[in-house]
Amino acid sequence: MKWIFIGLVMIVLPAQAAQQYTESSCILLKQQVNDYKQRLGTNSSLYTQT
Repeated sequence: MKWIFIGLVMIVLPAQAAQQYTESSCILLKQQVNDYKQRLGTNSSLYTQT
């Protein structure tokens, strides 16, 4: 019984960690895209000056 529990934990925890990693990398990507939009897009100070 203990081995079943240990095996289940070893399968579930890496899957949960991978999901959290993908969520955090998605949030990071969104922040980078917003940063590029502010620097190079219509929100940038260079765009408003011209």
